[in-house]
Amino acid sequence: MYVHFRRMHRAGMTVAQNEIAPLFEETTRFRAYCSNVIPGFFQTLDYATSILHMFAAFQGTPDDAERAAAARVSRSQSIYRPRNVVAVLIEEHILLHRIAADTVMADQLDYLSTVMSLPNVSIGILPLKAKREIWGLESFYIFDDRRVNVETLTAAVNIVAKAEIADYRRAFAILARSGVYGDDARALIEAARTALASSACNLAQHAGSRDAALPTLQVTAAMPKDVPRDSPGHPTDRPSTTPDRYRDTC
Repeated sequence: MYVHFRRMHRAGMTVAQNEIAPLFEETTRFRAYCSNVIPGFFQTLDYATSILHMFAAFQGTPDDAERAAAARVSRSQSIYRPRNVVAVLIEEHILLHRIAADTVMADQLDYLSTVMSLPNVSIGILPLKAKREIWGLESFYIFDDRRVNVETLTAAVNIVAKAEIADYRRAFAILARSGVYGDDARALIEAARTALASSACNLAQHAGSRDAALPTLQVTAAMPKDVPRDSPGHPTDRPSTTPDRYRDTC
């Protein structure tokens, strides 16, 4: 079944998030390959909100990202039941994409590292330099052996034909052979975390260098002469552009 997102989300995204909840409740074996964003059931609330804001803006549909993200996170809790088995493959470049605020990205990477420790969860990272046996594919989710969900830019494709499901299972197995797991996967997540912190520092230093180059009169002329330099809001009282969590590392 092929469903256009604009049609699906014409009244907002929350309804669609809730409609798929029964599928999560019924499934005991989850497999997912993600080539664009962190898989939905591992997303933090803030990361999901950022992604859904983008989605609504691109589609031109009602933006209920906060409620839709909350529904997504709530729905995803069912996969952590001990009876379930969850296997996920994530392309390394996803870890490096700054598609949300730096603090949101840092929290998301931390959460990904946390769920890796669960006994019923397997997370494989496909390194950028790994030798591949198959080309990069669109993201897809396999629910038991009875349904595959594939998301394109404009539509959701729900596959129930057994032959096609078998093809996606085979593709997942081939992709999995190029992944790294355990400590090696955790090291790639930590490397992305370090790169994020370094990038934040570089941006802050660039902003500081730019501001330092401004003529003094240009900065201070707009302030009345009787405003003390240590007053809140004075041009010399500018907040750091570096998130608090990174200041000690810059």
